[in-house]
Amino acid sequence: MDTSNPARTLHTRSQTEPEAALQADYPLRRRVAALLLAGTVLLPLCLLAGWGWLALRDAFADAERQCVLLARVVQEHASKVMESNRLADQRLRDLTAHWSNADIRHHELELHRRMARMGRDLPQAFALGIFGDDGTLLASSLLYPAPPLNIAGREDYRAIMVEHESSHLSAVLIGGVIPEPVFKASMPRMHGQRLAGIVSISLRPSYFADFYRQLLENTDGYRAALVRGDGAVLAAYPWPDPDAARFAGQVRHLSQSDGPERTGRADGHAWLLAVHPVGDGVASAMVSVPYRVVYRAWWRRMAPASLAAAIVSAVLSLSLWSALRRIRAEEAVRRRWREERARREQLEKRYRQSRKFEAMGQLIGSVAHDFRNVLAVISAYTDADVADRRGRTSRRGR
Repeated sequence: MDTSNPARTLHTRSQTEPEAALQADYPLRRRVAALLLAGTVLLPLCLLAGWGWLALRDAFADAERQCVLLARVVQEHASKVMESNRLADQRLRDLTAHWSNADIRHHELELHRRMARMGRDLPQAFALGIFGDDGTLLASSLLYPAPPLNIAGREDYRAIMVEHESSHLSAVLIGGVIPEPVFKASMPRMHGQRLAGIVSISLRPSYFADFYRQLLENTDGYRAALVRGDGAVLAAYPWPDPDAARFAGQVRHLSQSDGPERTGRADGHAWLLAVHPVGDGVASAMVSVPYRVVYRAWWRRMAPASLAAAIVSAVLSLSLWSALRRIRAEEAVRRRWREERARREQLEKRYRQSRKFEAMGQLIGSVAHDFRNVLAVISAYTDADVADRRGRTSRRGR
């Protein structure tokens, strides 16, 4: 006899199916949460890396444009200064073209006053001087009478008097009259058709440095320099600038390029350089900026966005990590509950089976008892019948 309950079995099956579906949904929820967690970290990183690369490229492009623009300004300024120097030297040449050294000595006071007025009109000029063919100073805009000074051992004298250059720009040297750093723009002085000496203007590197300082006032880390064709630094800001001297060997090559060049030096620091020739190429305007300045400007642009992305990504990551932990905790609780329910169902099944066996035992016992009663009745009836037959037989025999 089957004592199982079909309605209960159907109810149990209907409960098991949604629970199985819910249990099967946990791995999917885990995977989705894990993918979202990875996406909140990787996607901002990828976007930030792409934007950072584009921003870095733009930063270098801006630095290149800035270098070119500043180099053009330095070039124009130096060209105007050199042109004014050439005109001043030409005036001195024309003024003394018909004078010998003795005539210049005779008119020294007049020349001193004229050169002093010319020097006041030339803010870049430290001094104007006229030299004889032996290198002796004949007249000066600084002092009257001219102090005893001879430049026969200097490069500007050799360039004009020995090598017969039409003009010469010297390297920075210490002035012979007043000890101050200067560089000289010199031209030959003619007396008729004969080379009679030199006219020169001593230029202040500090004048150029002040202009470069004002030019670079609103920039960060940029450097400007006026460099001679052989790489000698004539003026620079900041002054002195050892980095400008390190690029001396590249000035001629860089001055022939149209745009800025990226170069480096022995200590591993990379630089961005823009070089433009001044005048006939006797000097070059150079503007440089180290890569670290470009990277610093790029990082200042990237830092706020990086911080904002990091905060948002961290908040989302923590939220998704918490959700993932909740899903795992719920899955563990659901698994323990399912195991507990399976154990309880097993116990209930065993209990029902024991009840079935007990009921069957009781049924069998009841049947056996009834059968025994029937047998007893039959046995009693049989005994009575046998006794009755024996009694009748004995009565007949009498």
